[in-house]
Amino acid sequence: MKPDFKIKKAKNPTLSTLIVKGELGATNGKEFKQSLMNWLQEDGELELSLHDVEAMDTLALQLIYSVRRTAGLAGRKIKMVLPQDKQVVDLLKKTGLYNILLNTK
Repeated sequence: MKPDFKIKKAKNPTLSTLIVKGELGATNGKEFKQSLMNWLQEDGELELSLHDVEAMDTLALQLIYSVRRTAGLAGRKIKMVLPQDKQVVDLLKKTGLYNILLNTK
C-alpha cells in the first residue's frame, strides 16, 4: 500500500498529529523525511501515529529515531502510537526497536 502522510490538528489545538499509513521504506524515504520535518515545525505537542503502518524498514526507523532526537534536543517530546499490525510489532520487539521507539528500557 502506498504510504500516506497527513498532519492533523486534534480537537485540542495544541496537539499536532502526523498520521502515517501504508508501507514505509527506502522507496518513499525522502517523502517521509519531508513530512517529518514539516510536522516538527508545528507548535505545541507532537504525536506520531504509526497505527496504520503495514511495514517499515530500517530507513523509516532511522528517520523516526532522528526526528525524536531532534525534538528532544529542542526540549520537546513526541508521543508515539505504534502500529497495530502484529507482524510489524513482533519484528520491532524481536529487534529491540519497540523499546527504542517508546523510549523505554
